[in-house]
Amino acid sequence: MKLAIISDTHFGDAAGTMVARTPSGRYIPGPKYDAFRKAAGTGNDYLILNGDILDFAMSSYDVAYKTARTFFRQIQRDRIAGQIVYVPGNHDFEIWQIVEHEVNIIYQMTSGQMPRGFRMSVPGFIDDRKRPGKRGLVLPGVKRGRVRGKLGYGGLFLDQITAPGPRTRFTFAYPNLYLVTDDEALLVTHGHYIDGYWSALSTWLPRIFGHDIAVADPMSLGDMVAINFPSTQLACSGIGQAGVLTDTIHSLQNQIQRKEFDDLNVYLERVQRTAEKAIGGSRMNLKRWIAGVCMAWARKRIVEQLGKIEDPRETAGFIHRPAVRERLRHFYEGSAVQIEELNRQYANNIPDPTHIIIGHTHQPVPWKSAEPTHLKSSRGRTVLVCNTGGWLMSASQDGTKHFNGAEVFSYETGKGFSSESIQ
Repeated sequence: MKLAIISDTHFGDAAGTMVARTPSGRYIPGPKYDAFRKAAGTGNDYLILNGDILDFAMSSYDVAYKTARTFFRQIQRDRIAGQIVYVPGNHDFEIWQIVEHEVNIIYQMTSGQMPRGFRMSVPGFIDDRKRPGKRGLVLPGVKRGRVRGKLGYGGLFLDQITAPGPRTRFTFAYPNLYLVTDDEALLVTHGHYIDGYWSALSTWLPRIFGHDIAVADPMSLGDMVAINFPSTQLACSGIGQAGVLTDTIHSLQNQIQRKEFDDLNVYLERVQRTAEKAIGGSRMNLKRWIAGVCMAWARKRIVEQLGKIEDPRETAGFIHRPAVRERLRHFYEGSAVQIEELNRQYANNIPDPTHIIIGHTHQPVPWKSAEPTHLKSSRGRTVLVCNTGGWLMSASQDGTKHFNGAEVFSYETGKGFSSESIQ
């Protein structure tokens, strides 16, 4: 068996480096594609895409899919892999919603049956141990089917992205993929649930509603996905598909990153004036005056706080923050519960992961890092954390652009895991 792992290509974002757009509007392989191709190699059984592949938060659906098509057609030409295993992240969470909708709603109704509820979490499992049984990819609890004569999990909508040429075989898992060899057990997940925003609802709602929300501790991955569904959907496609509002929001985001607050102050001032008018009365009305003072103070505080904020994900120390490490540990414990359930129901005999491969932060951490990141589980296991980095150009406050770097992870039977750094 042979496979490669990458993440964070962000197809649709103009800052992407895997695909470029010419002045005439054509999409072509980008400046970093050749480096990826050489690192990933050819003839892989699987190319694992670990989230934020299509970017629906930064671009419209049509642009994201057109950009991605160029990449998927190119990896077909270069014979990178026979099958794609797609583990969505936060910017492409919409992909997972579409898959769930296609499988549980559309397929059911077109076959004359009533819809089924979403599973929320469907883990993938790749086994390359020397033991009796079938090696390769399985989705526990999901039926295989024959697509173009091959037994597997293909046939869903994204297979058509390379049409009218040869179709691509996609398999989807969310939010986890487990890789097991005779030497290691890996958890591959995008990593957005260790970020405050993406896990906020599963952190705070149980505290607010208490036993009215029936969730276990540690929370199951299905419950974690479900509870965070509204905010994830908003930040994934809700912003990227907001029509005339999208460009304004992105422009405001970029200004705030550059610590420019002129437009923000204008918008906040308009909010204040609108609220004062809604209260009514003259400007000397006590209620209106108090509201104006409070909102003016709030405006000032908002701008002050935004001026102090740096994007923590794109700093090397992000993973070492106590709150982040606690969320990562909590996610790992939830994954361990999922593994126990898989072993009990399907006799997979998956051990607790010894390594976690994440993306999301755009800070690459190689397989054999000189300064490895460790996580201590509640069972006393020491887990090594690696990171696939990202394929975006980032802008500094002074306007200069830089590439944080990406990591291409590889595995081959008999050789084990390794990674190659892309700078």
